Amino acid sequence: MSRLDPQLLVHEQQNAWMKRKFVEWQSTWHDYFQADLTLVEYERPTYPPKDICSDFDLIFNFAQAATVTREKCFAHFPNGAEMHRRFESYLSEPAPALAATEASQLLECLPALIKAAGPTAEAKLEIAAIFEEQDRLPEEIYNTDSIPTLFETSLFEPASVESMSATAAHLFLTEPLYASAGNYYELRDWVTAAMFDPKRDAVYALVYRLWQSRWQPRLGTDGIMLFNRSRC
Repeated sequence: MSRLDPQLLVHEQQNAWMKRKFVEWQSTWHDYFQADLTLVEYERPTYPPKDICSDFDLIFNFAQAATVTREKCFAHFPNGAEMHRRFESYLSEPAPALAATEASQLLECLPALIKAAGPTAEAKLEIAAIFEEQDRLPEEIYNTDSIPTLFETSLFEPASVESMSATAAHLFLTEPLYASAGNYYELRDWVTAAMFDPKRDAVYALVYRLWQSRWQPRLGTDGIMLFNRSRC
């Protein structure tokens, strides 16, 4: 008989715990949405999808719900009040414009912030190129990675309940925040960063600030590239 891997057992336990939390949060969110008179066309599904990623009633109604409903939703997560504040600021505050020179100045701060946050992956962090709106984008821009890939960690590692709660909340909130941002992850990353290390939070805040103003930083083989999303 082969010996059981303790790490796998821990992972299975953590995974089971997260799944229970997903079911709990999903049911509670449907309760809140059902009571929200703002969502006049919302009808609670008789059989909600077991996977939150397929629960389109929650995903696409989240940004349409009343502020107080979203406040209740966020309250179930670590530092939920701050996450709620950030999301509401995204919905209510117009995106500030950034000229190329201003975006470049912000970008210059990014390598130091990344290093201070302790990335888990190696990458060249020099500023490789900045493409303005009128510039032609090179083919390699489509083979780049997002900044958060520098901080990815294994879900197989043992974690505290507090850490697991934040990770589970990050996963649960991914689709509602991704949809709310027009199919971009930068809003998700910034909002949920409130649950994690302040130094990593500073990285995501800067990336969000650029993204909000239609500038996109990406990791290339030669370093960090920046281009203007207005052309996309």
